[in-house]
Amino acid sequence: PDNPVSRCSALLLDHEAIGALGADYFLNLRFTRFAFVGHVRDETPWSLNRKRGFTGRLDERGYDCLCYPRATALERTDFGVEQKRLRAWLVKLPKPVAVMAACDRRALQILDTCMDAGISVPHEIAVLGVDNDEVLCETASPPLTSIDIGEENAGYEAARTLDALMR
Repeated sequence: PDNPVSRCSALLLDHEAIGALGADYFLNLRFTRFAFVGHVRDETPWSLNRKRGFTGRLDERGYDCLCYPRATALERTDFGVEQKRLRAWLVKLPKPVAVMAACDRRALQILDTCMDAGISVPHEIAVLGVDNDEVLCETASPPLTSIDIGEENAGYEAARTLDALMR
């Protein structure tokens, strides 16, 4: 909406479906405890919609989901401050638990916090990210599992559609 070109065209992803896909992934692994950590700026529509899709699918299947509370203004600008609260929240989660993060960067923060807190990943907490950022996923310890949302392919499809419209 902030971009003047958005009046003419937009490439939109179904973020609720992405969240539901995350829930299905964990359900297929037979998890029974679930949690969700949204983007640090939790009010972003894509993060809220991923959360809605994740919790909605779990609710359909009869499961509850613990959701990490919104970050304070200071926590949104300083992960060192937020990490203390994230750590306490992760430690209190019932184990084993499947945690979906709104994006890979957030999932990496969860992995780092688990390591700092001595929480075993994936034995106590299984973490799933979104975006499939190869650099983040492959260099994380342990390597991060992530949903590939097909952004690169979506870009090619958008270009192909634009080309067809111009012809």
